[in-house]
Amino acid sequence: MGLGKTLQAASLMSYLKISEKSPGPFLVLCPLSVTDSWMSEVAKFAPKLSIISYVGNKEHRRGLRMQFYEHVKKQSASVKVPSLPFDVLLTTYDIALIDQDFLSQIPWHYSIIDEAQRLKNSSSVLYNVLLDRYVMPRKLLMTGTPIQNNISELWALMHFCLPTIFGTLDKFLSAFKEAGAPQCNDAEKAKSQFKLLKHVLAAFMLRRTKSKLSESGNLVLPPLTEITVMVPLVALQKKVYMSILKKELQMLLALASGTPSCQSLQNIVIQLRKACSHPYLFPGIEPEPYEEGEHLVQASGKLLILDQLLGKLHDSNHRVLLFAQMTQTLDILQVDILTNYIWVLSTLLIDRISNCKLMVIMIEREIERGQPILLLLH
Repeated sequence: MGLGKTLQAASLMSYLKISEKSPGPFLVLCPLSVTDSWMSEVAKFAPKLSIISYVGNKEHRRGLRMQFYEHVKKQSASVKVPSLPFDVLLTTYDIALIDQDFLSQIPWHYSIIDEAQRLKNSSSVLYNVLLDRYVMPRKLLMTGTPIQNNISELWALMHFCLPTIFGTLDKFLSAFKEAGAPQCNDAEKAKSQFKLLKHVLAAFMLRRTKSKLSESGNLVLPPLTEITVMVPLVALQKKVYMSILKKELQMLLALASGTPSCQSLQNIVIQLRKACSHPYLFPGIEPEPYEEGEHLVQASGKLLILDQLLGKLHDSNHRVLLFAQMTQTLDILQVDILTNYIWVLSTLLIDRISNCKLMVIMIEREIERGQPILLLLH
């Protein structure tokens, strides 16, 4: 992540198009969450490429298909290979499956699959549809996630790219049997197979690592500083914590809610984490009337420290990225603390494409204004 894979892929497509090595069209498959990043990167670093984002609801995609059809229809009948109104079509895995009847009709000169670890399962629907139905003679797989040293997963990726070279899984496993075995009695043979496997992969794989980019001077990162702050529990948190350990909290919550029974507390470790985060994560703990106020901060030791820390970071115009394991914690943060200091963008609402696009627009707008930003991520 952040090592320039997207930029390198955009540069490759630009080189193929500008140098007339390949006229296109190019297909890019990626997760929905990074489609806007792809659009901005291509527009910025490969402005001569015409890119279309083929995402959205059913009606929007039907409109795009009609535009493609009208563009092709206007061309002369003497043209053997009609041109399309784009060089690059960007879409997601799900839409590649939903609209496979349309997209598979286009002969893609080059295809790029981002987050290609999605293809490590050769039995998945996505894997087989792309391999069997789509015309993609040249493929580039991009991933920043290792495949956990699984020989079968490695074969799936290599077979997807070059099915004629990397044949069946059985043949691949028999050739590297010792290398893929969890416990191998012949260490020397396993070592030689690993060496051979790395030699084979070197012809097809380009690795971008942080250490190599730093050594070459292409990547300059500030030194990483990690600070662990030990925060004590406040009085209310201690009471909730001890009630969980004594298995009394379930009864207390039932009394607070006025119901004869209350949902049982499963997984005591998770419940203890909730108590350490904020006691109001348990229904019935927050006092009525439910109002915003300083009591949200005073009820949690973490929030007391975070309240002071965010104030200092805001004064220094820092951009803050805040992670939380529970979405309810983000709700509490959004309601009280963050609104006291800085403009807030919560990814809790970004579960649809319209919200995702709105998020990108809002971030870019605030950066242009020079505003400090705090992002909430779950």
